[in-house]
Amino acid sequence: MSEQIITIDNFSDGVNEYIDEDIAPFNCSVRAKNCIIQDGSLIAKPVDRFVTLYPGYINSVAVLDGKYIYYNIGTNMYEYNKSIVCGCANHAKDYVNFLYKNNKSLILTSSSETPFVWNPTNGKVNLKNRRPVYNTKTGALIGWEDANGNIKDREEDITTYAPNGDYIELFYDRLWIAGNSNNPDRLYFSTAGQNGADIEDWTAPIEEGEANMHGGFIDVRSYDGSKIIGLKVVFNSLIIFKNKSAYKLYGSSPDNFEIAQVFSSNGAIANNSIVTGNNGCFYLASDGVYYYDGTNTNLISQKLSKTFSRLSKEYAGRANAIYYDNKYILSMPIDGSTENNCIVIYDVNNKSWMTYDTQKCSNLFEFKHRLYFTEGEKMYELIFNSNSGAYHMLWETPMYSMGTKNSRKNINYVYFTGKGGKVKFTLKTERKTKSIVVPLTDTPLVYRKKLKNKGRWFKLIIENVDGCPLMISAPQLSIEDDAD
Repeated sequence: MSEQIITIDNFSDGVNEYIDEDIAPFNCSVRAKNCIIQDGSLIAKPVDRFVTLYPGYINSVAVLDGKYIYYNIGTNMYEYNKSIVCGCANHAKDYVNFLYKNNKSLILTSSSETPFVWNPTNGKVNLKNRRPVYNTKTGALIGWEDANGNIKDREEDITTYAPNGDYIELFYDRLWIAGNSNNPDRLYFSTAGQNGADIEDWTAPIEEGEANMHGGFIDVRSYDGSKIIGLKVVFNSLIIFKNKSAYKLYGSSPDNFEIAQVFSSNGAIANNSIVTGNNGCFYLASDGVYYYDGTNTNLISQKLSKTFSRLSKEYAGRANAIYYDNKYILSMPIDGSTENNCIVIYDVNNKSWMTYDTQKCSNLFEFKHRLYFTEGEKMYELIFNSNSGAYHMLWETPMYSMGTKNSRKNINYVYFTGKGGKVKFTLKTERKTKSIVVPLTDTPLVYRKKLKNKGRWFKLIIENVDGCPLMISAPQLSIEDDAD
């Protein structure tokens, strides 16, 4: 009978729900949640910090030059920690930052309201659809022409407005809007202007020679029943995402704009899941997360195949994501939930995944190098480093036979380095399940604890107790292999 030491020397592989347990290495996890991997150690995910309470359900959040802006359902827009700044017919679905008339501004849009500009100086200004009219001889401004061809002396007399839609982007000095409920395949664009972007000129050219002087639209037809679901600038190209495909805009001006399909059958299902990072673009599709590198599109979430199979597809459009600290962080609804009740994180450096419990997480955003999200009328900071209380952490190894399925293993001790509250080790075989709870100190110590069990295969489960903070490094099992 020989003694062997089996070690999880590094937890960086994360969770892998896809791999067959019979061939999985001992240092990966087949089931894990609320685990932070730091320098190869296992840390219990701290409970997210409550920030403040607001007077109503927060539908969406926009960040302007260091200020929070959020929207109450259906009626008002508020500034963070301040009062109402303007009324809205409905909450905005998307926004961009823009320098409007020399003021740093938000441009906000939805398919149920005219796009509008907001900044602290001018307040709310609905985007018009008009173009300036000049004297052909002197070049002097002589009036303003609306979208119907009527010329007004004053710009404030114009009553035609920019097209509405749920999605908005800035590209090639133009504002682009899509997601119009009456024209779900249509992509609108404003003029680039002679002296910079004129985001209030959406008028189509009257004569062929004016093709580059005004705005217009392009119909992105795919003939598969899908509609535009989002817009994103990737690799200096505008990508138009649909339910089942994606398209790239080629060209630099309306007279040479062309649309070409870049991939099919795995389009995005949530605009707010589409984020750029790691020299590419991540997005949520019906079967998991994809990464587009400018040429190819690959499914990268196979390791979380079981989790993504639980996606509440009817409400998946509410998913949202952010790219932060070399990680793609996605909140989404699972198990029939109507709200985002699960966070998954992809670590680009390790190519590893982890799942996290959460409140009903909406509107992930970064402010002053910290991450925040909203839940109903509440705002939280998403915490990854704290000595406060933690969520229930779970790390479960695969069934492991050490390559000798016919031999009996006698497990005697568990060794590990740890600090925090209490850690629970569960050792499971085909015969029995045994557990121990070990109180830890506030500083890292090496522990040796008796944990006896026997069987032909075994798995180790690590948990924190009563939501305590926890750090575990390099756990080892002392095993005697008794060949039959």
